[in-house]
Amino acid sequence: MSKKVKKLSFIIILSILSFFVYVIFTTPFLAIYNLSNTLNSTFETVEKINKEKPFGKFVYAKYDDSIFASAGEKKPIKVDLKLLNLITIKTFFANTEEPEVYTGGDIVGFSLNGDGVVILGFGDVETEDGKFDTTQNSGLKKGDIICEIEGECVNSVADICKVANRENNQNRELEIKFKRQNEYHQSTIWSKLDKNSGIFKLGLWVKDDVSGIGTLTFVRKDNNRFGALGHAICDNDTKTIYNINSGEMYNCTVLGLKKGTKGKAGELKGLFIQSKNNKIGSVDKNTEYGVFGEANKDYSIKQCLKAGGRLYAKPGKAYIRTSIDGGTAEDYEIEIIKTNYQSTSNEKSMVIRVTDKELLQKTGGIIQGMSGSPIIQNDMVIGAVTHVFINDPTKGFGVYLDWMINQ
Repeated sequence: MSKKVKKLSFIIILSILSFFVYVIFTTPFLAIYNLSNTLNSTFETVEKINKEKPFGKFVYAKYDDSIFASAGEKKPIKVDLKLLNLITIKTFFANTEEPEVYTGGDIVGFSLNGDGVVILGFGDVETEDGKFDTTQNSGLKKGDIICEIEGECVNSVADICKVANRENNQNRELEIKFKRQNEYHQSTIWSKLDKNSGIFKLGLWVKDDVSGIGTLTFVRKDNNRFGALGHAICDNDTKTIYNINSGEMYNCTVLGLKKGTKGKAGELKGLFIQSKNNKIGSVDKNTEYGVFGEANKDYSIKQCLKAGGRLYAKPGKAYIRTSIDGGTAEDYEIEIIKTNYQSTSNEKSMVIRVTDKELLQKTGGIIQGMSGSPIIQNDMVIGAVTHVFINDPTKGFGVYLDWMINQ
């Protein structure tokens, strides 16, 4: 082989290798791999993958053209993301249902009833014979959720008192069933007579409900399901997600706010009355990405927008809708700084920054109570505000609506 041919072959091989290196370094494989197996999308959005190249210039979306032709049926379509239009590197289903939602922004109050009774602490019972440790050898810990005592369901503080004072349960060890980190355990606890009150006690400090305020994100037009907060309501004492069996959502009156500063989060101050006339919804879920239930108030006067999500959220200009003054919810300009493609639910899907001068002047940025404020971009609700950066209240996190919309 001549030197000229060898040189030409070397250049060709080097060019091919250089091309593949360039392909590898310009293709966001991790972002593609982290895509969920199901995404809220439209046929038009799937087509944009080929036009706008959000996953790099060498990644193509392939799908059944015959299904695309029947777009009016709004059924899921299988989409293959192919490298160089040859190698499948990810397959997902695009849910083309395109649900519509009434936008939120209202400050609301929540009262949640526990699924069991949460242990806050322990204390010896003062008996006639001295102090008695009722939890000796029980293995119970702060944050455990008591579900049953002697086979009876426990949902309130009153239930515990009632079971402990049954004649056949007095002054003896009782079987107890409790939950810790979603796993059930069995143990025993003593019921002892407290000499000061004259009633039998288990030596536990417990609570059976929790309440707080936040922002309504959306109400689905088709089934009246609502989503709010964008993150779970956690127990202030145990710092864990509060397990519920029921709850209520109420109208809330905003009393004022504390402006956020660097190193110290601001806060909305609100008051709500737990009455039948003030109730606007029933809560049935408290999850890591929000509080959900069924609205019993007519929200049809609200603006109705399509529900977006991960494939719709783009870095750039957007708005959050909130009613920090307690009146009609208003839109305030923000910038989406960063979006993440997530394969598992997370309330920190995107990083946002408040750019609206009016909101910055009033609140300093994002403050507690604004969690759940809908994030709107290109006339679609794409997510909700969830957290504020303590060291920079102008910035915070948002959750994609994908994680909230079908709860």
